[in-house]
Amino acid sequence: MRRADLAAELRRLGDVWQEVHSLTLYQRPELAATKKDVANFGAKGFASVTYENIGFAKS
Repeated sequence: MRRADLAAELRRLGDVWQEVHSLTLYQRPELAATKKDVANFGAKGFASVTYENIGFAKS
């Protein structure tokens, strides 16, 4: 590789550091308050929410 190619690649890799402020590196504490009869809802952490699964529990 030529030096110019290496410099261009380093410049591209340097663009990652522009986005570091928005990269999630650890799970933050999360609290969720709901009524007793709500099912499948709470702190999600890194998980994605499937809203179809949230509902009410049978009494």
